[in-house]
Amino acid sequence: QEVFDNLSIRNIVSWNAIIAGYAECGDAERALDLLKRIESEGISGDALTLVCCVKACGAAGFIHNGRELHGEIIQKGFLESDMFSGGALVDMYAKLGLFDEAWEVFNEQPVHPIGSWAALMAGYIRHGYAEEALLCLDDVQSGGLCPCAVTFLLGLKACTCLGTLDEGRRLHTQ
Repeated sequence: QEVFDNLSIRNIVSWNAIIAGYAECGDAERALDLLKRIESEGISGDALTLVCCVKACGAAGFIHNGRELHGEIIQKGFLESDMFSGGALVDMYAKLGLFDEAWEVFNEQPVHPIGSWAALMAGYIRHGYAEEALLCLDDVQSGGLCPCAVTFLLGLKACTCLGTLDEGRRLHTQ
């Protein structure tokens, strides 16, 4: 923060770096304060700026702020042009247990990246819906996508939650 404050010129890269830092450290309030500050200085946040703030909102449970950012992402056209924006929104809504909204954003994405599937799976497991997480993994595989290590690990975690040893062994074999 001290280095940032002493910069003579701040551009979107420096703003994104400090906002991302606070978001990664779990200080959502500071990340959102910096977003307001960047806008007050006449700099328009880009997709990365908003993705970092959406991530912070999901981690902190700031649904109101997250929904506002969702609107801004749509307004700026980032949902169509930036796959990370959609994935961050899916992740935020899934973390908060708002699965209707998560699926709505997921279905609006022109491409369904494996990270969005993993976010849905993790959200389902977090909120006690392990069966739905396994259904997501089935959809990944039946849709022709190759599951990644994270989706397999989430599948195994879902099997653990459900006590489905045979399904866990099948995933382990894969």
